[in-house]
Amino acid sequence: EKPDAYFACDVSFMTQVQSQFDNSTNISETDIVILTKKNNPKQILNLSDLAQAELRLGVANADQSALGDLTRKMLQSEGVYDNIMKNVRVETPTADLLVNQLLVGPLDAVIVYEANCANVLDDLELIRLNLSSAKAVQPIAIGRKSDHKYLISRLLEAIKSPQSKTTFESIGFRWIRNKNEGI
Repeated sequence: EKPDAYFACDVSFMTQVQSQFDNSTNISETDIVILTKKNNPKQILNLSDLAQAELRLGVANADQSALGDLTRKMLQSEGVYDNIMKNVRVETPTADLLVNQLLVGPLDAVIVYEANCANVLDDLELIRLNLSSAKAVQPIAIGRKSDHKYLISRLLEAIKSPQSKTTFESIGFRWIRNKNEGI
């Protein structure tokens, strides 16, 4: 009803609620990637390879998650949506479910954030897409009607700290440096 802060998975979601918040600050970004079995047995090198016959793909649900929405937009912008979606066997609300199903299940590949892959790269293989549409930027903003603006401001400063930067980068996010903040 009256949120104190909002930390979004992507700026596109901040724009939907911006009227409820002060100006947002972009904190980090992560790429959308393909994750596949170790040694890449299906030889997936790019998005179009996900249209291979009999490939079993997992994606995030476009109506339940930012990753799903961004994946749909990326596939549409690249003109491969229909060809790839015919291979989707699983749609989940979260990327961690996709990663787990790839690890233990019958999927050949999943589309997830690079930040979802930090702890599984010994067992799975990451394929970078190198597309401008394959990126999510994480903004944070303080609620305009928050009764705790000073407390949330301190939280925001902690999130923007060098220690926090190290934590973000250790799990697959890239830090967005704001020139005015000296981080």
